[in-house]
Order: sequence, then structure tokens, then C-alpha cells
Amino acid sequence: MTRYCRFAPALLLVSCSALFAAGNTRVVRIHNYRVTVTEYKLAPGDSVSIEGRLPEARIYLADAAFEITPQGGETRSVTVKRGDVIFNMPQPRGVKNAGSSEAHFLRVEFSGKGSPDN
Repeated sequence: MTRYCRFAPALLLVSCSALFAAGNTRVVRIHNYRVTVTEYKLAPGDSVSIEGRLPEARIYLADAAFEITPQGGETRSVTVKRGDVIFNMPQPRGVKNAGSSEAHFLRVEFSGKGSPDN
């Protein structure tokens, strides 16, 4: 079956709800030598550790509140709205859903020039 997704002008995957499976916390949706797109769904109070070894963009698919703790840094609170895109430089961090509803976002890691061998 063919599935179609909408893309932003910067060619980032913005909405592809037909591909999402309910109940998953972290699922790799696209992986190639240029990008890795991972979908995250976090229940209220759940957290995830993100390696942060590559530059990334996060595309938020639902309004959410997070507590983000960079490795060796202080925890900060971040509130996002559906459709927000945040770019991050490489840095390991912990991300906790501090809101009262499920947090849903895509994380796009950019591999640089890359090669088919990556």
C-alpha cells in the first residue's frame, strides 16, 4: 500500500499520521545515509535518553511540556506547540514529558554529506 506524507519547504517530514502505530515510544521511521527520522510518543511522566551525536531537528506533532537535562547541565523546562521545529546541536540529553497529555514528536538526525556506507 502506498502512503503519502506532507513535507515542509525544508523537506522535513512534518505529518505522516498514516504511518504512526499507537503505543510505540520510539520507532525509527526513516534511516539512510543522510537522515534518520525517529518518532517518539511519551506518556505523561515518561522520559527518554537521547544520544545527541548528530545535529538534529525536532518536529512537534502535539502541544507538550518537557523537562530537558543536557549531559552535565541543568534541567530546563520547555513548552512547545504543534508544528514547532527546534534545531539542536549534538549533545546527549534526557527528555521528560512534564505535561498532562501524550507528547508526540519526530527527531530528524542529519548525517552530513554521508555515504552509502554509513
